[in-house]
Amino acid sequence: MLKQLSKNRVRLLFIWIGLCYFLIFKYAPMYGLVIAFQDYQIGNSFLSGPWVGLAHFRTFFENPDFTRVITNTLLISLYR
Repeated sequence: MLKQLSKNRVRLLFIWIGLCYFLIFKYAPMYGLVIAFQDYQIGNSFLSGPWVGLAHFRTFFENPDFTRVITNTLLISLYR
């Protein structure tokens, strides 16, 4: 087994680099999504705020300007 590892060390190095890339730039930022479900205060850690669940989403969807905001967002995306 050790002989196979040493024989394929370059391949393993490339696999390790790719794995580290995905962990750092794709998976680790998911930790910040917790803010959407908490009453986050600037200066506190991500996990110290009280849990509010979907209250922020409910407020956003019930806002009278919701359709205008979504329409503008879609139009800007299409114009690009």
